[in-house]
Amino acid sequence: DSFTYELDCGLPAPVLAIRWLLALRPDATCPPVRLRFGTTRGTNALLTRSGARTALVTTKGFGDVPLIGNQDRPDLFALDIVKPEPLFCRVIEVDERMTTDGTVLRPLTLKRSHSMEADCQPDAGPPSVTACVRTADAPVSSGADLRNQSLATSSNESLTTWLKEQLREVDSVAICLMNAFANPRHEIEIEQRIRELGVEEVSRSSEVSPLIRYVPRCDTTVLDAYLNPVLRAYMNDIRRLLPASEIQVMTSNGGLVNATAFRGRDCVLSGPAGGIVGFSSAATADGFSRAIGFDMGGTSTDVARYEGQFEYQTETVKAGVRIATPVLAIETVAAGGGSICGFDGTRLFVGPQSAGAAPGPACYGAGGPLTVTDLNVFLGRLIPDRFPFPLNVAAVDTKLREVLHQMKVARAVDEQFTLHMLAEGLLEIANDNMSQAIRRVSIARGYHPEEYVLVSFGGAGGQHACSIARRLGIRKILIHPAAGILSAFGMGQADIRVLKQQSVLKPLDQVFSTEVIRIQKQLETQAEREVLVQHPAGSVSLRMSLQLRYIGTDSTISVDAPTDGDFRRQFEQNHQRLFGYIRPNHAIEIAAMTVEAVSAAQSAKHDFGRQTTSGIAEVPEKSTSGSSTRVEPSVRMWWNGTEVHAVVVNRADCRSGDRIHGPAILCESTSTTFIEP
Repeated sequence: DSFTYELDCGLPAPVLAIRWLLALRPDATCPPVRLRFGTTRGTNALLTRSGARTALVTTKGFGDVPLIGNQDRPDLFALDIVKPEPLFCRVIEVDERMTTDGTVLRPLTLKRSHSMEADCQPDAGPPSVTACVRTADAPVSSGADLRNQSLATSSNESLTTWLKEQLREVDSVAICLMNAFANPRHEIEIEQRIRELGVEEVSRSSEVSPLIRYVPRCDTTVLDAYLNPVLRAYMNDIRRLLPASEIQVMTSNGGLVNATAFRGRDCVLSGPAGGIVGFSSAATADGFSRAIGFDMGGTSTDVARYEGQFEYQTETVKAGVRIATPVLAIETVAAGGGSICGFDGTRLFVGPQSAGAAPGPACYGAGGPLTVTDLNVFLGRLIPDRFPFPLNVAAVDTKLREVLHQMKVARAVDEQFTLHMLAEGLLEIANDNMSQAIRRVSIARGYHPEEYVLVSFGGAGGQHACSIARRLGIRKILIHPAAGILSAFGMGQADIRVLKQQSVLKPLDQVFSTEVIRIQKQLETQAEREVLVQHPAGSVSLRMSLQLRYIGTDSTISVDAPTDGDFRRQFEQNHQRLFGYIRPNHAIEIAAMTVEAVSAAQSAKHDFGRQTTSGIAEVPEKSTSGSSTRVEPSVRMWWNGTEVHAVVVNRADCRSGDRIHGPAILCESTSTTFIEP
């Protein structure tokens, strides 16, 4: 009888991998290492709403604003509106008010205004929207009646007691006061008082996201507080298990930070960011100044555009939470190798649900559903003999027959419709979904995809790259030798990077005024200091950009500091490209300023094209003999409705200048590439 079992040593994945690579015994201490990694720990906590129990401290009268939000409707025609669950479980209002220019309108007085809270018990699940908007007339979890019971500010003992009660069973605190971006004094005072009570995790908006617009600033601050304890515990665990090691983590802006400085606002795109750095490095090394990255993994596909520097979004929405800090401009679509395919009674679908790693695609033999990977196996684009474990091709055939039967019962197809036609049709849907994501980072922003090289990577990217390029008119595809693990390669190429932002709200003609220059110097000093703290021996380069808009409008366009200082000309060029028009005589406003500090003193950047201990296939030196690539016996596969014979080529056998005529299947250790005829 056969049986399966699992060994679990309770170690975090990065630590387990390091110990396995170094062949360490379980009782052996790990020597100091240099570790760079990305993590989805914070992203997963956000998606599953399993972060810390967080309290929000805000201005009196604004406690319900984070729940109301900005009234946007992502799905305009949805009749059943389901709002994302809030990240905070308690709201504490304080009596204070700043004006928009930072003048104190009402001095800070902590009092028992009214407190809205949800159940913060340790065993309670995530708070519901209904629980979080309990009014002062409704009972709260502590059973106390908090209706407008003022508290004398002169009684420090009573104030301390009250604050302790409010922060009971709370792990983290987010502070976001009205207009704190203009004057953080009240937020700083509250933070000091809360830390005196022994609360270690405190996030304040004037430090996390010092920008105008209360709702996204509040959301970002709550997100930071919600995820910080989760990340801190994870990082402390890794540091404990890797003593005396240099540990750096990838952030959402494409830069590295020391593990001690990694925080919630930086973590949401920690995983995909490594791929952006990787594909941009690969394109630059091969002389391509314009590149579009196509990263197709198991669950989703990430795409981004690169043109000499990273493209950032100053505000984005992830898992229903607005993030008002600079993150890499990445478009994600729920189409990956594990995306579930099927028929819903009316039409075929691909995704957004994924089979995940367990049970995985049907071909893995664990009872999984039909997926995109199964389609590639069935059509012959993935060779079962080259997989690291045996594939169950018969299971794929069974799943496809089930879908075809459903379609015939629904009279969606005729009797001449074949399994191969079904498989290719499902692949067309997946490829269209991924092409739309690339159009959003290129055409929708005024750029033509045909002017870019497509850098394909990720475990599944090579199987779809030709089809994607053909749809978009892209003429060249670049596939790095480490394409299957290019995100890891990117982390090896990344620099320490810090971005600082601040609202300016001044006319553009004051760009060289004393006040604007003061803001720039202040941001540069802060950013440079944070970089040097992490890497004291490195040199720091600084880059400044402005978020500009026509006065009276809301949307901004990021403009890097031009060499001639003519911000208006650059803004109008970008505005014309993006919107198709300009307003020549209309005043322009500086909404915000961003300063980027980069330390390029990384001593361990590698050329992953050579043979390494990680087992990446060697790319031989250039050949001058003109010898052709060695090919193996061809395999039968389906393409465009017909059966064709494709040559099989090992990537390790390819030499510079060789030509391969499709159809062909290019095999390597971390990915498989399908070359169309």
